[in-house]
Amino acid sequence: MNLTKQVKERILATKLVKQIFQYEKIDSTMRIARRMVEDDSEMASGTMIITESQEAGYGRFGREWFSPDGGLYFTIILGEIYKPSINLVTGLSVAELIERRFRRQTKLSWPNDILVEGKKISGILAETTNDATLIGIGFNSFISNLIPDELCNRATSIPMDTSRKIVFLSDLIIELENNYSIFKKFEFEPFLPRFNKRMAYIGEEIQIISGKKSFRGTVLGVDEQGAIIIDDGREIRNLNSAEISAHDFKTQKNS
Repeated sequence: MNLTKQVKERILATKLVKQIFQYEKIDSTMRIARRMVEDDSEMASGTMIITESQEAGYGRFGREWFSPDGGLYFTIILGEIYKPSINLVTGLSVAELIERRFRRQTKLSWPNDILVEGKKISGILAETTNDATLIGIGFNSFISNLIPDELCNRATSIPMDTSRKIVFLSDLIIELENNYSIFKKFEFEPFLPRFNKRMAYIGEEIQIISGKKSFRGTVLGVDEQGAIIIDDGREIRNLNSAEISAHDFKTQKNS
C-alpha cells in the first residue's frame, strides 16, 4: 500500500507512529512486528506495519483472519506494556470512526470485534512481548463479493478505493493517539459508557468458554476494568479472559 506524502506526514506527525513500513502482501503484520521487537524493542517502538493483504493473518487464539487484497491490515508497536483493556479502547475507536465517517451503526462484540448489521467488519488483536504492546487491526475494506460463502453470514465489508482508505487510516491513527493518551492517564473507566452503549448482546443469553469450563449466561455489559459481566442464573461473574459464542449459540437454539 502506498500512502500519499500528505497522509504519511499526517500520521508521522502523531506521537504514536515514528516510522512506517508499507507492503502489498506479507504473511502477517503482527508476525513482522513481533520479529522487529524481538530484534530491537527500542528501535521498533513507534513502528507501523501496513499491508493490503496477508497470507497468514490471524486473530484471537491464533484463528485465521481472512485477509484478501484490498483490505486494511496494520500493526502498531507501542513501546510499553498496556493493560489488556487497551483492546477495548482500540475497538471503540474504530467503531466510533465508522459511525462518523460512514453513518453506519456499529456494535462491539467483546473483546475484539466490531460489527455492522450484526456482521464482523473489523477485528482487534493486542499482544505483549519484550516490554512492548502490539496493536493489530484488520478492517474489511475490500469489495464485498470477495467474502466466501462460508463467511457471508458472519462478515461484511465497506469497500473503499485507495484514496478513501488511506484517509480513513490517518483519521484512525489520530483517533487512537487521542484515546490512548486518555487511557494512559485514567485507564478504561472514561470509555466505559461509550463501550457499553455499543456493546453487542447485552440482555441476551450466550455461550461462554472460560478456561476449560463452558456455560450459558446473560450479558450485562463490561466493568471499569473492561471485564465482561455475565449473569449465569446463579451469580454475577466478571470475566477478564473468556471466549463468547453468540452466533453459534443462537443457531443451535433456533435449529
